[in-house]
Amino acid sequence: MLNFRNGIWAALALFCSMFASHPPAGAQPVSDPRPPIAADRLDPPRVRPGHIAVREEFDAAIAAGRREALELFIARHPAESLAEEARRRLEVSP
Repeated sequence: MLNFRNGIWAALALFCSMFASHPPAGAQPVSDPRPPIAADRLDPPRVRPGHIAVREEFDAAIAAGRREALELFIARHPAESLAEEARRRLEVSP
């Protein structure tokens, strides 16, 4: 028969009892049937509306002052109304 007054067994019992009463930080209880919630679901990233992002890209292409920047904008957004403006600017620029 094992004697719990023995040093090793007493230390092992103390060690096990510490973790039985204190689960690790952030751990969900075993009885909780819900799946864990991802961090990005709690605070989702903010997304800009598409037309604002396209306008900012067009403004950046104009600010670059290079023909290649306008051509890249047209290639990325051929159906946008700003692509027509970029095409007009390309026709006028040398």
